[in-house]
Amino acid sequence: MDIILTNGAPFSGKDTLVSQLLQMFDDSVYIRFKNPLYKRFSERHNIPFDEVVEMCTGRKKDLPNERIGGLIPRQVLIDISENEIKPKNGPDGVALLVIEEMLDMEEHGRKTFIFPDSGFEEEKEAFLRILPRFGLKRITTIRIMRDGCNYEDQKDSRKYLKNPDLIITNNVDESHLPHDERGLNMLEQFVEWYTKN
Repeated sequence: MDIILTNGAPFSGKDTLVSQLLQMFDDSVYIRFKNPLYKRFSERHNIPFDEVVEMCTGRKKDLPNERIGGLIPRQVLIDISENEIKPKNGPDGVALLVIEEMLDMEEHGRKTFIFPDSGFEEEKEAFLRILPRFGLKRITTIRIMRDGCNYEDQKDSRKYLKNPDLIITNNVDESHLPHDERGLNMLEQFVEWYTKN
């Protein structure tokens, strides 16, 4: 089992890099720390999981939504994390739920887990504490930096993880490129580091 954590402020290019990494690793799977939050959101508001994910994507997650009584989706996710999961399961409660999901996926042949939304030390620490007994080989933390992107302006509770394995700078404007060609500059930086490590 290998884990790649992408860690960067909103709009820094995490999902773009992840889409390239998924093509690079044949046995990889896209997995989010938010999955348990989305699942609970879905149950709480009786909305299909895929629709919750769509509601919580991009800038929509910061706008009041009539389907949830005018609440802001980001605030619902924070409430679930801080007032349901963490009080019940501890500060690494979200990571513990994700580990269960990962072990199930591994039974179905997935070996490389790529996260687009890492930003809490407790998550990584839980992986390092629990997963070695399940065959964890490596965790790679990639910090993505982009001019004008930071956690504070987006009121995001995540942070830059300490001691990243690799820092990628993503200041290339790729808006004119087709989606499948975006992120190649970041992938190149990753491949250069990966082949040496």
